[in-house]
Amino acid sequence: MKIIAIMPVHGREVLSMESVLRLKRQTHVRKVVVAGDSSLESRIAEAAGAEFVSYPNEPLSLKFQAALYKARELSPDAVLVSGSDNFLSKDWARILAGKIKSGADVAGISRLWQCLAYPGKKIEMHEFAYRNQFADEPYGAGRLISRTILEKCEWNIFRIPRNSGCDRMSYETLKAAGARVAVPNEDERLQVLNVRLNPENVTPLDALFKRAEMNDGIALITSLTGDQREYSGFMNKYFPGLAGFLQDCVSGIFPGEKGPSSAKGFFRWFSGRA
Repeated sequence: MKIIAIMPVHGREVLSMESVLRLKRQTHVRKVVVAGDSSLESRIAEAAGAEFVSYPNEPLSLKFQAALYKARELSPDAVLVSGSDNFLSKDWARILAGKIKSGADVAGISRLWQCLAYPGKKIEMHEFAYRNQFADEPYGAGRLISRTILEKCEWNIFRIPRNSGCDRMSYETLKAAGARVAVPNEDERLQVLNVRLNPENVTPLDALFKRAEMNDGIALITSLTGDQREYSGFMNKYFPGLAGFLQDCVSGIFPGEKGPSSAKGFFRWFSGRA
């Protein structure tokens, strides 16, 4: 199966680069399409061997759509959607490709981990899961979408200009076209991790906690905040090498989501990871 991954980026150069590099290692992923709006983001994509699409950061939905149109030019069997601060477990694409081959049009899981890796702080990990009316809706990051259903939608699933709600909008479009959805939550090999490096930003984690407290379609499942051995075991099993990268972030080697202080310094760091 030929999979093309798409990813919009805006700032967060360190996370973006690491995410692109890890996507490229996924089984069946032939190319990553990066949509961005700066010369540094273009250089990141080029250095990582990704395709680059220049598009303004707003509206975000149309930035996703620009990346999707570029993916169509590469004739994929399926498209993998991800974000610049998301990481997918090592067997992700291989397992979900099997779901597509078995007849699903959309595959993903409805649970996710949020990781706070703030400089000078202990790393926090919290797992959430959709529930109630959203229990069978795959989380946006990591969705694998078949070419068949994309063609039914004329490859236009991020159709309305908006800066939020892109996951829900695209999912509703796919379902309206008759998409068959696979949500193999029981497969523990499938893990998706969202990473935040900057404590100054209001993060989706805050909103997730609030929704969980209100019993609003999402629940807090578990947290890994105190047991270092449990955290290390989890990361080594599903995201080999990522724990060391996050520890570098916490140790202040990378100055948070603003990225390295200079493009020269950034590419010196990147040359050792590509």
